[in-house]
Formats: sequence, structure tokens, C-alpha cells
Amino acid sequence: MSIMIMIAPVGILFLIGLTWVLGGMKEAAFTAPEEALERFRQDFFGFEANDIAVSDNGGHAALLHSSNRGQIGVCFSMGDNFATRLLRAGDVADLEHDGNAVRFRLHEFTGRKVALSFDDTEQAAAWAGRLSPLA
Repeated sequence: MSIMIMIAPVGILFLIGLTWVLGGMKEAAFTAPEEALERFRQDFFGFEANDIAVSDNGGHAALLHSSNRGQIGVCFSMGDNFATRLLRAGDVADLEHDGNAVRFRLHEFTGRKVALSFDDTEQAAAWAGRLSPLA
């Protein structure tokens, strides 16, 4: 019995290490706006974006704007893949704009926080302005 108590933590540590070695701890990231649009279209076929912003802090999130429909989409990393949402009024909570950063929480059961860093403050202000009616 005492041997099993000592072996169990070693086995757990082995599985955690194996997961890390095999890439199970990687977080997905976009390297270009086209990748974000392609991923968003997998869930929302035919979405036409006229403005796409990929976060500068690792590419773990992107915002997409469609001016002809007035819609905003968001892609964010969930482990080694991305989740997508088409935002509607009331979907954005706790919107913050600080310099070149925009942060908000999705008003849904996951309560996911999304943080984006932009090239400049004007771009961040423009996206914060687009998101504010959805708060």
C-alpha cells in the first residue's frame, strides 16, 4: 500500500511531463490577419471582413470587423486551437481601453477574458469604439 502511494505521484508527474514534451501545453497563435479570417470563416461561413486586427502580444486573439453587416467577430486561443464568437449587443463586459491595449470579458458562461495589444493608440481607440456599443 505504501509503495502505491509513492508511485502514484511519480506517475502523475510523468504524464504531465509527457504532455509537455508532446506539445500539449502550446497555445495557438495567429501570425497574419489572413489566418484569423480563415479560422473565423470555418465557423461563420462567408464572413467578409474589411478590418482585421491580430493582437501584438503573441497573436493569441484577433478582432474582425465587417462594415457592410456591422458585425464584429473575435477569435481567441483555447489551448492549441481557437474559439470564435460573433459578437452581439450585450456580449462584451468589462471593456477597458488603456493606451494601445483593449481588454474585455465575454458575457457568456465561460467568462473568457480577451486582451489585445495594438501597434498604436489610435488603432486601440478605434477598436474600443467599435466594441463599446456591444457592452
